[in-house]
Amino acid sequence: MNYNRYKLKSISGSELDSYLQRGWYRMGLSIFTTHFLIFDEQLYNSVWLRLPLSNYQARKSLRKIKRKVDNRFTVKINKAIFNTEKEILFEKYKLNFKGDLYSSLRMYMLDNEYYNIYNTLECCVYDENELIAFSYFDVGETSMASILAAFNHNYSSYSLGMYTMIEEINYACELGLKHYYPGYFVPDYGRFDYKCRIGETEYYDYFSKKWLPTQTFNESKNIAIQLKNKIYDIYNIVSEKGLNAFIIFYRNWELGDFSPSEGTIYNQPLFLLCEYNDLYFIIEYDLIRKYYRLSLLKKPEFFRFNRNDTTFENTTILNIYNLLECDLLMLISENFGDILSYLLSDKNTEL
Repeated sequence: MNYNRYKLKSISGSELDSYLQRGWYRMGLSIFTTHFLIFDEQLYNSVWLRLPLSNYQARKSLRKIKRKVDNRFTVKINKAIFNTEKEILFEKYKLNFKGDLYSSLRMYMLDNEYYNIYNTLECCVYDENELIAFSYFDVGETSMASILAAFNHNYSSYSLGMYTMIEEINYACELGLKHYYPGYFVPDYGRFDYKCRIGETEYYDYFSKKWLPTQTFNESKNIAIQLKNKIYDIYNIVSEKGLNAFIIFYRNWELGDFSPSEGTIYNQPLFLLCEYNDLYFIIEYDLIRKYYRLSLLKKPEFFRFNRNDTTFENTTILNIYNLLECDLLMLISENFGDILSYLLSDKNTEL
């Protein structure tokens, strides 16, 4: 599935290791995974990273950052504390952050609760008595996951966000851990590229379910590009048959569960909506399972939508904000010809 999230009551160190190894990550008091992200009206591929720590040695540029901070400031690693001092710095950090962040630090880390199920530690950087940067990271039995960093932008020349990652990695090495997980990077969207600079990272390949060298990642592994191309191809085929079809950029895709059963909420961010015989049909493609799915849409009272002109050039894309439900699963096939034949068959006149 493309997105999933579980609210947890507890999690052991070994359980955290297992989730991280399978491309899952912490969100508040939950654990989640996602294949896709949306930025600036565009669909992107989220690619999970990890850094093997066996014989790890920081590159020269990272050592330079570390020396510069160590020579000027005080650094402490302790059990995580969520307090007013960090909330204030988090608020200041958000003012110059390009993107969306949670309303508060407690909401970000603890879903606004007053307990923590993870083994969370913190790295704090002080200029005398002033907190100028902090990060939170979770520790399992064999792995560590970096969760959040915030810093005073007046100290931007010290690369404090990168520095706290360096300190986390060093601490993980001291603990004898095997892997450090910095989250995801996003191909063709440079904001997260810094995570690839921490060392010889590996990425989680959704197809083989293996960790491979990040340097081997290429466009053929970018499932956002693959899904766009696949949907565009079937749009052209369906349009040539004279059907009224639209490419849908589905904004509630994270709420769904793509599964071969009736009554599910759609879980693909891009799919085809076809109008035929006064009915609405959805054609999806699952890149991981490599099959198409044809289903009858439970028709909403009205569609909440607007145009998206950025996803495909010269093709009308509709952003749909309704929560769309499958009324009837009709066919699953690896062959799109089967889907098209079924859609055009007399069987649909009986619905």
